[in-house]
Amino acid sequence: MPGDSGCVDDEGVRLPVSDYYDYTPTVILPRSLAVAGSPASRYREVAYELAALSGLSLKDLGRWIEHVEGQSTQEINLTDEGPERYLQLETTMLPRLLEEQPYGIAVLGPGTLDSEANADVVRRHATLVYLSHSESILHSSPLQMAVVVVDMERNSLSKAARILNDALPRLART
Repeated sequence: MPGDSGCVDDEGVRLPVSDYYDYTPTVILPRSLAVAGSPASRYREVAYELAALSGLSLKDLGRWIEHVEGQSTQEINLTDEGPERYLQLETTMLPRLLEEQPYGIAVLGPGTLDSEANADVVRRHATLVYLSHSESILHSSPLQMAVVVVDMERNSLSKAARILNDALPRLART
């Protein structure tokens, strides 16, 4: 648009907004892109920003569980059967989340990959991206199974989202 100055991200980089309302994804994925990470990595926020940049659909496992249960994750976990119930819901809902088409970005919960059964589902049905914050790859099986690892100690949210957005064409071929 004439006179359109764009917008500025959190690092002061000017972004164009000429295609702001174009909702067509920049790539078509052959399988879901699962995004996970340590809580300190703010992986959920990066996934949301990546969805906005790429036009891919976003499915958040934790928010879906909250919707189905009608309670927040914290409320679910405060009940006597809470942690077991949450894991049961995660295990039941994860395959459907990853297999739903069109494939998009699937945000995993902070402990989703702690279950070997869930980790196996992610291996079979998704490409895993892991946002690391002070973790050693030697001691973390999620880090070892990830196709892309982004170090969040060195990158801002916006920069991490741009790194992943730039990697999408390569990830679409995996």
